[in-house]
Amino acid sequence: MAQTTTTASLKLQTPTDGSVVKTDSPTFQGSAAPGSTVTIVIHSEPITAVVTADASGRWSFTPSDSLDDGVHTVQLSEQRTDGTTKMAAATIIVQTKPVPVTGGAAATLLIISLGVGVLLLGAVKLKYY
Repeated sequence: MAQTTTTASLKLQTPTDGSVVKTDSPTFQGSAAPGSTVTIVIHSEPITAVVTADASGRWSFTPSDSLDDGVHTVQLSEQRTDGTTKMAAATIIVQTKPVPVTGGAAATLLIISLGVGVLLLGAVKLKYY
């Protein structure tokens, strides 16, 4: 009987490409061919790590240095046991600080009040015509 082997493709599973993470030290998890060596490079710092995919093809890495808020490119390179190399990339956004709200409450209340006033005047005019 012939043996069938499944070759996993190199992939960053979490965080997903384009996602916003709320921690400055996210755990990167992914898949690759079992036993392959995966090099992870997180750009903007850069941080480089080398991990080995387990027998199921899973790997993970948590940076010991904190990532700054902003956009980060994650580049993956897989060196397979058969000597071939695969590459993949993803972009994540680290956002640990709340997004500032621009404009003051007084200006917002004034705009709402003016809008309500216009609606009331319109309703009064319609009632008397």
